[in-house]
Amino acid sequence: MPIDPSIYRSLVELLYDIAHRAPSGKSFAQIAELMNKPYSTLASELNSAVETHKLGAGDLLLLMELADSNAPVDFLAQKRGGVFVKLPRVTATGPIDKASIKAVKEFGELMGVYGQALEDGKLSLRERKEILKEGYEAIEAVMALLRHVEEMEIAA
Repeated sequence: MPIDPSIYRSLVELLYDIAHRAPSGKSFAQIAELMNKPYSTLASELNSAVETHKLGAGDLLLLMELADSNAPVDFLAQKRGGVFVKLPRVTATGPIDKASIKAVKEFGELMGVYGQALEDGKLSLRERKEILKEGYEAIEAVMALLRHVEEMEIAA
């Protein structure tokens, strides 16, 4: 299950959990070794109570890659009033119609879930999560369509 960045008070607290409960399945010891850090050093860098050690900004991306987690970027985006959307890998091969149809389909699913949630005038936690899930899927589909267009050759 992905780590929910909204429950953390600080980025360091989130990074600590990512390193200890890595979605990649790697252990904390494996992550420390792959980062070329002694276990105790990484543990100190990810402990907000330790003032003498802090994880360097250059290590953040490596930690995210080793843990297979985008939660730190989600956390930062939320704190800045935005969202992070991971773009799917697409290429300009194949018809653009397929990407267009997927974008429209995902938006339709978003609006269907949103419409159902509005029927009783109350928004439950389950409905909120479903609307957000469908919304992010719709954004990803639209961004995939745009990425597809960006990679297409321009006709002279």
